[in-house]
Amino acid sequence: QGRMEMLLNFQTMVSDLTQMDIANCSLLDEGSSAAEAMNMSHAQNKSKRKKYFVADDCFKQTVACVQTRAKSMGVEVVVGDASKLTEDELKEYS
Repeated sequence: QGRMEMLLNFQTMVSDLTQMDIANCSLLDEGSSAAEAMNMSHAQNKSKRKKYFVADDCFKQTVACVQTRAKSMGVEVVVGDASKLTEDELKEYS
């Protein structure tokens, strides 16, 4: 109940600040923001690759949110050390 009220208050505040009729509160927490970023980047990717890379130093709950969203989209999430990726490897991911 408390989380629902918090989301409604946040959404109302964003709507008031932006003077828009509607607002979306999906970017309130880190996990939701990361999952939404993955969703948006995948939607904009013209090649429609089915792999997405997530750095292994992200919080476990953030990675879990991305994996959950990706599963419903048929996208494989690869978790690893971002500093060791080569340019060729980067081309494999959305």
